[in-house]
Amino acid sequence: PPVAVRAAAALAPLGITFLEEPCLPGNDPALIRIARKSPVPIAVGERHYTRRDFAELLASRAIAVVQPDIIQSAGIAEARRIAALAEMHFVSVAPHNPWSWVNTTASLHLDAVTPNFLMQEVITDPEPWNDAVVRQPPAMDAEGFFALPRAAGLGVTLDLEAAKRFPPVVGRPPALWHDEGAVADW
Repeated sequence: PPVAVRAAAALAPLGITFLEEPCLPGNDPALIRIARKSPVPIAVGERHYTRRDFAELLASRAIAVVQPDIIQSAGIAEARRIAALAEMHFVSVAPHNPWSWVNTTASLHLDAVTPNFLMQEVITDPEPWNDAVVRQPPAMDAEGFFALPRAAGLGVTLDLEAAKRFPPVVGRPPALWHDEGAVADW
């Protein structure tokens, strides 16, 4: 935690909106200590999966932004519940989204019904399969905004023939390692 607090202090003059996940998940007491000492708002949540995972952090009133991930939090309904819980604590929501245009579109729908929505994480350099499997992915305008899709469902159409060219990856992603042998967070 002391290193995270020093890093936050060094970043504060840059005017960043928030510092994301300043410590590993599973150590909420340390995260709360960091958040209380940080001059930069702290965002958490890409590795918190249910509203119960967020409850202690929100009750601490130390967290400024939650980042539920629709895929990892069991869908739009649970992500919406997390956003509502955050709203009750006057905490902003910036959904986590490193996945796909489908998840981006689902997140845009969540954003549209979330009064405490702050910003949406978006992949700006997607994997080739991401663009190939969705017909007309959502487009970001020059100011960084998306129009909410109006088509049925989420508003995206999958190209199932293109999807066949990209078979699913079975199993967990491989562990990543730093040069000195430490496990890297993927």
